[in-house]
Amino acid sequence: MGVENPTCHVRILNSETKESIYHWNKEINMVEIEAIKISKKVYCNRQYYDIKTLAFNYDNLTLEIII
Repeated sequence: MGVENPTCHVRILNSETKESIYHWNKEINMVEIEAIKISKKVYCNRQYYDIKTLAFNYDNLTLEIII
């Protein structure tokens, strides 16, 4: 039996206003999170944004990406 990937809440926030630009629920694994860290970019609303901060909260399964 394989290990299931948790569904987490992903939020992309504007670094200046702290407003949520985009959010969704996604089944995610640690490999995907590491890939985002390495690329330092996230694709949202048909364009790539540079990531300033990336934080994963294990308690409430929330991935916050600040651009």
